[in-house]
Amino acid sequence: SLLLQKGVSEVDAMIERLIENMDVDMEAKVQSMTMATDQSVDYELADTAVGWENTTARTFENMLVQKEADEDQARRWFAEDSQDKLWSTGDIFVVFHTTADRDRVLAMSDAVVKELSGCAGDDRKVKIAQIFSEPPSINWWHMPVSKQDMKRNTQFAAVKTLAIIAMVQLFIVLPFAYFIVWPYSKTGSVAGGAKMQIAGVILGNVNMFVSLQIYMTSFGLGFHRKDTVDMTVFGGNTILLFINTFFNIFTNALMVFSRNHKGVGPEIFVTLESLFAIGIEGSLAESIYFMMMPGTFFVGFAMCIVMAGVVPFMLNYLLMKVVYVWRCLPSFLLTVVKAILPFAADLTLDHYPFRRAEKAFEPMEISLGGDYAGMIINPSICFCMLFFVSPYVWRTFMMLFLSTLFQYFFARYQHLRFCKACYYTGNKLDTIVNFFWGVPLSIIAAAWCAWGIRSEHIGSGASIPAKFVLVNAAFFTSLLIWVGSYQLLLRPFQRQDELMEEDGSNHADVKAELLYSWFNCNPAFVLKCEYYLNAKQAGSSPSTSSRAHPLACGEDPNEVRFFQVGKEYLFLRPEKQKLVDRDLRSASEVETILERVLEFCGGFMTLCVHTARRRVRASVETLQWDKDSQPLIPKTKSEMKLRDHDMQTRDLAR
Repeated sequence: SLLLQKGVSEVDAMIERLIENMDVDMEAKVQSMTMATDQSVDYELADTAVGWENTTARTFENMLVQKEADEDQARRWFAEDSQDKLWSTGDIFVVFHTTADRDRVLAMSDAVVKELSGCAGDDRKVKIAQIFSEPPSINWWHMPVSKQDMKRNTQFAAVKTLAIIAMVQLFIVLPFAYFIVWPYSKTGSVAGGAKMQIAGVILGNVNMFVSLQIYMTSFGLGFHRKDTVDMTVFGGNTILLFINTFFNIFTNALMVFSRNHKGVGPEIFVTLESLFAIGIEGSLAESIYFMMMPGTFFVGFAMCIVMAGVVPFMLNYLLMKVVYVWRCLPSFLLTVVKAILPFAADLTLDHYPFRRAEKAFEPMEISLGGDYAGMIINPSICFCMLFFVSPYVWRTFMMLFLSTLFQYFFARYQHLRFCKACYYTGNKLDTIVNFFWGVPLSIIAAAWCAWGIRSEHIGSGASIPAKFVLVNAAFFTSLLIWVGSYQLLLRPFQRQDELMEEDGSNHADVKAELLYSWFNCNPAFVLKCEYYLNAKQAGSSPSTSSRAHPLACGEDPNEVRFFQVGKEYLFLRPEKQKLVDRDLRSASEVETILERVLEFCGGFMTLCVHTARRRVRASVETLQWDKDSQPLIPKTKSEMKLRDHDMQTRDLAR
């Protein structure tokens, strides 16, 4: 199994060193191949080439020493006679050559369980389950986390998220409503227009900030599968948007209803009796419209690019320059700044390995869960406008249409040019979202019922509470019909892998097409292949070697590789690296634009530094001073100016 239960930090550090070595080794092979063929290196890798001086080891000799230490550690983890083995979690991923082999084993699963029960011990049971997931979608680092720990982490994260939402309502929404919105209701007016647009912009920004917090928190809960993380992100963001948005709508409704002097209340939504009541509806619809436009419709999405891309990139770039390039602060202040720089807490002030810089600049993954939450809440709010009699109803739906067009192109840019690629294997997230889509559809059904009551086609003569019961009944009946029909007719939770492959591909064919496999994605197994199996094979005869053991590799079956998104080029042979680096930079990517802007600004800084150094060097070289002799007493004004200039030059030189 080789799934970690102890030594996670040691395995993590060893994997990072292995990735550094793979990068430098590939660069050396490319340069060697280029020199052997007498070709010029004219592709992007030449400008970003890395050597041993850019790694954690800093020299080739130190790398060899560190590799020997890693081999010793791997021998203690994986050797049969070791007393300090790396513990297994008890989860074993079995990989078959073909689906036919897998089906034969599953057909006799009872016999397999009986055969293996003796190995597990009396207090443990062997279970066989079929996994439908891509290897990169397994959170290998979280496999040691037990269900009890995941439950405890989830509960703590839920309390933390609710506390953040409560603080947002307490310190942002309520003060804005109390000090800005409510004073208008006391004068018989409504806070509309620009004031509600400001409220919507604030709400959109707050929702985006908390959504990013939910996204980052969900990845640390310990879930073993990525689809569980995605559903957690979707659930958390849906609750966030629902609470923040509808609480804001509630405060606006309370303001609108409290300013009238005729006792008009929510009963206006099931009756149609006076123009005054229609005016109240129009005021509330206006407040909701300006709250949604542009804050909820546009600003929140755009802020994701700024807060999750531009700000971290600029900040980390500045911190790296201040600490490791310019060094323009005293050492104790540089140490404080270094603590803020990601992945630099354990480093010194004189070296920042390139692998740490890569991780610091790494963007966020594609988060469909967060996008789906907005696709449920925003239409739900717009469909609530169907209850109103107001010219802002059609404007809201027009803005929803424009927002949909904006989000279509924005999501394409965000997912393809801004976010890091990731794998969505199963359909659990899509299925849950489709179930939730019954909520906005059911709001339409409730609005249909409300207008039926208003026109006295439904519930004519019924009391106000009875009419509200009918509206709620229409909502929940529609929701039940949608959920039941979707489940019974489509059966979305049916196993996806029942549609088996019919092309007869084996494990080698699939691995050649996808690069990754169940071997090169497992961090502990990769270390076993690199530092234990290879060393064992090198020190044994061919008859006793472990060459039959499967290796975690790429195109070259003899080179151990660890798969990570963004490091796919390491799986290809050196002669293909030129093709990999074609069009490496694109003007449509945020990083490329920021790099060009910072390079332009950095040119001024470099010019200032070189100018200052040249002046100091020239002054020192022309300074005629014998420090053992006494300075001459100036007799004329020119000699006095020359002495002052020499003293200033010495001070500057020091």
